[in-house]
Amino acid sequence: MIEHSSRVLGVIKAHLKTISLGDDVGYTAVMGLVFGVNPETKEQTIGPGWTVLVTLRNPLLGQNDIGTSIPISAVLPTDDMFKQAAAFLLEKCREERDKVLHEKPAAVGMRLG
Repeated sequence: MIEHSSRVLGVIKAHLKTISLGDDVGYTAVMGLVFGVNPETKEQTIGPGWTVLVTLRNPLLGQNDIGTSIPISAVLPTDDMFKQAAAFLLEKCREERDKVLHEKPAAVGMRLG
């Protein structure tokens, strides 16, 4: 017997290890109902699929981790689809982390001048 969740998580973990470059990365994948698009009618559908989630530690102390997710509409997508999703999500998390690092801090309860 194959327990797909463990196998899918193993695929994502192995791929993230090769592309994380030492970042503190979190991940999970769950099966459930996801939104998709019917390729013939272009209408939105709801059906079985997977949601892949990737997180990065926030560089600002005391702030929540940075994370994003993406649905994959298929009962059992290929390993490559999971790898592509993980790589895409990691890049989006890195972009958000870069924004956080370059934002000017807001004054908290103190008026200057």
